[in-house]
Amino acid sequence: MPARIVLRRQQLTKYMTLAGMTRQKDLAEAVGISEASVYRTLEGRNPPGGKFIAGLLATFAFAGVDFNDLFEIVTH
Repeated sequence: MPARIVLRRQQLTKYMTLAGMTRQKDLAEAVGISEASVYRTLEGRNPPGGKFIAGLLATFAFAGVDFNDLFEIVTH
């Protein structure tokens, strides 16, 4: 089975709180993608895409967040 990228949801919630974000809409606006895309990714319906990943890293750069803070690579 190929490797896949999985969002660390609890970590994302932590950084959203630090940034004063309380809604998925806030996150969507900060990342620059649709609220529907954020919802589908957070619910695990869609894997995190490149724009989502890059947007999160840019949004939370103030906290020194890197890829491994928000994502993990699963190989099984």
